[in-house]
Amino acid sequence: MVLRYQHPFPQMDLADGWGSMAGGRSQPHRGLDYQPGADAAIPAVAAGVVSANRWSDALGNVLVIAHPDGMYSGYCHLAAASPHQVGAAIVRGEPVGVVGNTGSASSGAHLHLTITFTADGTWNNADIGVTTDPYPFINARLNGDDPGHPFKESDMPKIISVPAGTIALVTETFGTKYTSPDGGQGFSIAANTQAYGQVSGLTEDQVTTLVAEANARGQHFAELVAGLR
Repeated sequence: MVLRYQHPFPQMDLADGWGSMAGGRSQPHRGLDYQPGADAAIPAVAAGVVSANRWSDALGNVLVIAHPDGMYSGYCHLAAASPHQVGAAIVRGEPVGVVGNTGSASSGAHLHLTITFTADGTWNNADIGVTTDPYPFINARLNGDDPGHPFKESDMPKIISVPAGTIALVTETFGTKYTSPDGGQGFSIAANTQAYGQVSGLTEDQVTTLVAEANARGQHFAELVAGLR
């Protein structure tokens, strides 16, 4: 199953997009800016669960949503703290805050949206390698599927580890197995572990089975959805 995403607004600043060094930046721009005007309500780009609601000196008021595909979306420079508490279920399109101009990295009212592989949801304390360009990422998922409602905690990522070192990210409908905790994906797994806990002590065969079962459920769900169209 491919999770369905949407752009929060049509007014994107592609001239200063992801990776831009405009404005005298010392590091590449690691998000995508939307400019619908101050106080515009911001819709969630996909279904998920709130994993962070915090203040950042650079990014101002920030809300982070953890999505069932293992990705995170961060909504930055909000005019005020989001009303959603950590653990709250969010559906795609649901308002998560309003556009503001908070934080030292903002020079005008806009939404700075980030899509990341890690639970930080923004840029993980200057580790810019954990972000991905929201523009092509969202465009590739505009025709995906929303998860069933109400959103279930069991749909969120769970981390499984084998004593020998193999790790896996498994949800109810998606599973991925990795052979090493090192590298970009391994760091993503580690970050997810902090947010959602870890299951350990399983054998290699048991992990392989769990991953296969999750993917089989996801494929079956996708076929059911396709049959309803």
